[in-house]
Amino acid sequence: MFSAPPRLDLGEVTAHNIRQLKKLNSVVFPVSYNDKFYKDVLSAGELAKLGRYRQSFIGYPCLYCYW
Repeated sequence: MFSAPPRLDLGEVTAHNIRQLKKLNSVVFPVSYNDKFYKDVLSAGELAKLGRYRQSFIGYPCLYCYW
């Protein structure tokens, strides 16, 4: 009778989807990030994920450390 609620999937940030992350940032944030930021996100491993809802990227939880 009731269908399961749609799922939010968290996936890896990869070289194949980094463009979607850049596009998401350009739409959401009033600043632009440089290439070093995106290289750091790619190497962050489990600390950076892309959130997807019904095949659309909707956000990304990311822990970014400034050393």
